[in-house]
Amino acid sequence: MTNLKEKIASLKKIMVTANDIQEPWNIFFDQLANDPVFMSMGKKTKASKVAPIITTIGKKFFHQEGRTTNVMAFVIQSLGLTHGTCQLDGQLVCFFYADDLNVGLATVIRPDKTTKIIRFTVLKLKKPLQASPMPNPGGIH
Repeated sequence: MTNLKEKIASLKKIMVTANDIQEPWNIFFDQLANDPVFMSMGKKTKASKVAPIITTIGKKFFHQEGRTTNVMAFVIQSLGLTHGTCQLDGQLVCFFYADDLNVGLATVIRPDKTTKIIRFTVLKLKKPLQASPMPNPGGIH
């Protein structure tokens, strides 16, 4: 368990500091996802923080409907990590999220077989954002 805690601590540091987000992704898959002890530690969860983020990724980055389905997520509370898979408009998504840092990574395998990696941060706002009217540019109605 100590070795896993050290790996997770290292991963979390790299998640926040890495200039190349491929680096923490590779660490997660190479050192953790292939570790049967790590994989057996997770307890099924609804991924209530992550699923809406995946939906937003679909809408904002890929200009799609953003329908998130088939969510299968696991939380390891003792390590402060949630990980899992889902589908975003039918595309496979893998994710992991550091609960204590509110930072996560997701990969989306696109229809053209490319893989996109997105690093995201979850912020709790004190007040909900209010939509404000946009000025009428150039007098266009």
